[in-house]
Amino acid sequence: MADFIVIWKPTGWPHAEILRLVNVCQKRGAVDEPWRFKSHRLAKVGDRVFALKQGDGPKSIFGVGSISSEPFRGRATTGKYQWLANVRFTNIVDPLSDALIPEEIVRSVLPNNLIRARSSGMPIENSVATELLKYLVVRPDSIGTRNAVYVTWREGEARGCTDVLALELFQYEGSRNGVIHQVRG
Repeated sequence: MADFIVIWKPTGWPHAEILRLVNVCQKRGAVDEPWRFKSHRLAKVGDRVFALKQGDGPKSIFGVGSISSEPFRGRATTGKYQWLANVRFTNIVDPLSDALIPEEIVRSVLPNNLIRARSSGMPIENSVATELLKYLVVRPDSIGTRNAVYVTWREGEARGCTDVLALELFQYEGSRNGVIHQVRG
C-alpha cells in the first residue's frame, strides 16, 4: 500500500466545496471526491491519502482517506483535463478553522518539499505516513470499526490535551477522551 498527499489552497478550489465535503462526511461517514493526482501511475485503489492545507495560514492535515477509484483523465476545477482519482475521505474537517494534525507536527514530520508541493497526489514514504498516523487521535467508540473516526486536534486540546505527551498519557490511563492511533507496518 502506498501513501499520498493531496493539497488544497484557499485560493484554488472554493472553500464552500470543502465545507460541502465536511458536511457529507459527517452525515454519511465518508465522502468521495475526484482529486488531482500527479503520480497517477503509482496510485491504486485502497492507497491512503492525507489532505494538506497550503497557502496562507497554518499548513495542516485536514483530511484522511483512501483512493476509491483507478486514476482517470477528467476535467479538473481549472477546466483542464488532468489525471484524477476519487478519494474517499473518512475524516475531513474545515481547514480554515480546524486540523486533524496541526502545523507544528506537519512541519516536524513532512519533508519541506511536500509541504510546499506544487502538485497534488504526490507519494510519501511509508515511514512518513506511519509517523503522521501516530498523531491522529481516534475517538474511542470507533476503535475496531471499519472507519476509525479521528478527534480533531482542537477537540483534544479542549479536553486538556495540549501536546502529544498529554494525549499519550490519556492512552495509558485508559481515559475516554481519546487514544493515539498507531499503525504498524
